[in-house]
Amino acid sequence: MLACIKKIVLSEHRPFSYQDLLCFRSNGKEYRMKHGTIRNKLSKMRNEDLIEICYNSGIAFYSLKGVAFGRRPIRNPMRVSHHSLYDHIVDLPLERRAIHDIRLQFKIPNVWGVLSRHSNSINSFSKDIALPTWELDGAVVKVRVHRTDTVTVIVACSSTPILLDYDGVLRLSNCLTRAEERIQMHILELCGSAKGPSNSLVLVPLHTGWIVTMWHFGADALTEYTGQTFCMTWKAAERVIIRAYSKEIGGKTRIRLERQEYPRKSLFEAIQEKLE
Repeated sequence: MLACIKKIVLSEHRPFSYQDLLCFRSNGKEYRMKHGTIRNKLSKMRNEDLIEICYNSGIAFYSLKGVAFGRRPIRNPMRVSHHSLYDHIVDLPLERRAIHDIRLQFKIPNVWGVLSRHSNSINSFSKDIALPTWELDGAVVKVRVHRTDTVTVIVACSSTPILLDYDGVLRLSNCLTRAEERIQMHILELCGSAKGPSNSLVLVPLHTGWIVTMWHFGADALTEYTGQTFCMTWKAAERVIIRAYSKEIGGKTRIRLERQEYPRKSLFEAIQEKLE
């Protein structure tokens, strides 16, 4: 867990929250923890002066002790001035708008009951069933099946965001079409058939109808940034978080501006709204 925290803070140059630790990989191994377990471990780390709170935007964000981000001053003679950064950011030429870290969900009646009889990857606490992680069209796709028969999908593509143009939408559609196929194939291979109780079919719905529960929407600067790494976050309104941070993309550091959004609409509707 500490190794994961160090990677986020020192390599990705951003603070972390409990959401980063619900499921992560370290030394080639995947780890999963409940929110309560994470909270207890973070409390212990704070008592041991390993980490500290950066800010709270409805969700607490932490950093390693002495490595500050966001609203807190950086404890360094070469600290970044937020006022000068703001003046720099507002005049930035930006690339086309894009989305990344997309979270979706959909329902498949009886899917958990069918998979639970054959799967060896059931979480002992949550009872979630984790499917294999797939790399598809430049994105990492993670799928979990919950006891409620809800399936959640995470499309992680922070370094290769989905541009909101024809080619970008086509890329996302191709990625999710392949995810559909992989999920359905996993059910067939694990269970031997796609039939549930009363011989009802356990079928994956079309991705265009999957509900977008959250995504990061924004744009990267066209120009390279050579200053000190930083991350600033503001809570603009209820459930609206705005973030500006430096990120290495393709060997160059750029400033990314993004807004964390919760569309709660089908993928088709959410994308269509952004393209209007």
